[in-house]
Order: sequence, then C-alpha cells, then structure tokens
Amino acid sequence: MVGLHEAQAPSPRQRDVLQVIIAFRRDTGEFPSVEYVSRRLEVHHSVVQAHLAQLYRKGWLRSPRPDGLRCLHLP
Repeated sequence: MVGLHEAQAPSPRQRDVLQVIIAFRRDTGEFPSVEYVSRRLEVHHSVVQAHLAQLYRKGWLRSPRPDGLRCLHLP
C-alpha cells in the first residue's frame, strides 16, 4: 500500500472525484458506483473512469472491489 507521503497530488478534478466518493461513503456507509460519481459531477462515465485510473496510478485509490471503490487517503 502506498503511504500518504508517497502519493502524488490529485488534480483539481480528481479531488472532486475523491470528494464525491468520500461523501457518499460518509452518508451511506457504502462506496459509490462509477455511474453515481459521473451523475454527481455531470460528466460521462468514461471521464470518471479516466480520473479513477489516474487516482489508482497515483496511489489515492485501491483496486475496485465488488462492494465499490476504496479511498486510501483523504484529499
């Protein structure tokens, strides 16, 4: 697992994605779908998937699990 000091900073739009994930988790106790994030940010799901790929690469997310996305750090 990548430590916070090792993670590259997310872009402003990637921070938006992380904030949607964190808020959904806080409010529901679950992790959101890509479709949910795309609706909240009013962008196509492929845009969200591209941001998620970068967040995985940068160490901000762990591989998706059947129960949803996993944030490793708070933005």
